[in-house]
Parts: sequence; C-alpha cells; structure tokens
Amino acid sequence: ETSSRLFWVHGVAGCGKSLLAASVPKVLGVQLMGSFFCKRDQDERRSPVRLIWTIAFYLADPQSPCHDALLTALQKPDAFVNQDITSQFETFIEEPLNAVEYSKAISCPVIFVIDALDESEPQGSGGRTALLTVLGEIASELPNNFHILVTSRPEKDINSIFDHNKTIRHLKMGDISS
Repeated sequence: ETSSRLFWVHGVAGCGKSLLAASVPKVLGVQLMGSFFCKRDQDERRSPVRLIWTIAFYLADPQSPCHDALLTALQKPDAFVNQDITSQFETFIEEPLNAVEYSKAISCPVIFVIDALDESEPQGSGGRTALLTVLGEIASELPNNFHILVTSRPEKDINSIFDHNKTIRHLKMGDISS
C-alpha cells in the first residue's frame, strides 16, 4: 500500500524496464487499463499529445465509469482549440476521473503504463517538458486506485522533475530485487 499514484522505474537501456512494466499488473493483481509505448523514431509514438489522447481513449470505453464524463468534456466548444498539454490532461483525464469519483466507481486498483518515456519528444522540447511537469504535479491528485507506471532511462530532464518529487515512487532497476 502506498499513497503514490505515479511510479517511476528507471535504469539503463536493456536492463528490463519494459519487461517489468509488462508483468506488474499480473504480479500485483491490478487491472491494466491501457498502455502507451514511446518510440523516438515514430512521430505518433513519441507525441505527448498522443499519449494523453491514448489515456482518454481508454477512459472513453463504454464500460468505463468515466465514459459519460469524458463525452461531456468532449462536447465543450473549446475542447479541441489551442489547449496546451496541461489543459488537455486536466480536461480529458483528471476531470473525468474526479467527476465520477473513480475510486468509488471502480473498487479494484487500475494501472496505466507509459513505457520508454525517455523516447518521447526530445529533451528540452516544450511538449515533453509540459508532459513531465503535468505527470509530476498530478501524481498525488489522481484517485487513490488509479496509478500510472512510467519507465524510462534516467535522462536529465526526467530526473529534474521526478527525482525530488516526494509523491512519485522511484524504483531504480539496479535496486529492485527479484
């Protein structure tokens, strides 16, 4: 049990972060809500906006308690106009989750996996910095049964935002025992 909603698994390339991320739901007995695998050589797989829309896609599932709240958010006249990443995250993820009191609507813990975050937009790009900032800020504001697992290499910009945030649970691959 932990109050953390965001877990950051980091380590060097090839140390097994993706394998760990793939096995966490089964090992911990939590429901995998969805995942997004970042890939630096594919525009659609490195875009922070696509990542947010992927989470929203899973929340929009007709079986999801967030379905109606998300549809309401999408019907707002300015829903798609000039929204920055922070606003998109708030509008399409945080607000629908809170509107339905997700922790009461879904009794079991769920997890969304963001794999290889270091392969999202290049370090220092506005979109990546905004995404890292949003993830760091919302870590304690998500419903208590909604978790995000992020894997990445320990790149400078990710470290600077995640490393000193007490609401993010840090797991360095070399420190994880089998």
